[in-house]
Amino acid sequence: MKVIGWEKRPETGENYWIIENSWGETWGGNGLANISLGYRELFIDDYAVAAMPKLEKEEKPEEEITPS
Repeated sequence: MKVIGWEKRPETGENYWIIENSWGETWGGNGLANISLGYRELFIDDYAVAAMPKLEKEEKPEEEITPS
């Protein structure tokens, strides 16, 4: 399961996560489902994990020093 976003229900003001499962589009609502935010017993708000890519610093060629 991966969290792909969040929204607020306009009629109730309730916030929820939008999740996608690996079972394909036949699961849930075309492969998506909603889980309410803030339910402590689900622990989703506490244990969400995201990758942070390491960006390599681009090396610049050394400038040539010319004698004056």
